[in-house]
Amino acid sequence: KVYYRATAELAEVATPPSPVDHSDLGLETWGDREVYDGEVLFHGPEFQVIRSIDGVSAKGMSAHMGGVAEAGWPAAWATDPLALDGGLQLALLWSRHVLGGSSLPTAISSIRTFGAAPARGRLRCTLRGRTAEGAKAISDLVFESEDGVVVAELQGVETHQLPRR
Repeated sequence: KVYYRATAELAEVATPPSPVDHSDLGLETWGDREVYDGEVLFHGPEFQVIRSIDGVSAKGMSAHMGGVAEAGWPAAWATDPLALDGGLQLALLWSRHVLGGSSLPTAISSIRTFGAAPARGRLRCTLRGRTAEGAKAISDLVFESEDGVVVAELQGVETHQLPRR
């Protein structure tokens, strides 16, 4: 029985898209809500990369996060798995906002990275919601460096709400 499936297509480094326009998301303040609450986000200290949340709405969410450079991981990475995991964490927070409960990521349509190494410094991750109905939410995420250059994208991130206890 197949539980996971992936196809990888290695290609030349693509030119990154234009920086993200955040103005149409209608973000509401996050306030002092706990990010790593042990329920929605249960990550240990090494993977608690979300540093601040700009806001959240039914349309999306935006946050600043660290990556492998900030965490002091060895410089041998071609991508930033820590920041990408932070993007999935943001998708779980947005799913709770729009679906009303804890979720887990279940699929990613595509991952695109731009550049030969992870960005230095913190990243801004912007989530744009596609759909949220029933127990499933789908979103797209864009990661930008401190100077506004798009360094990665996660397209078609699916989350499914966990059964209520």
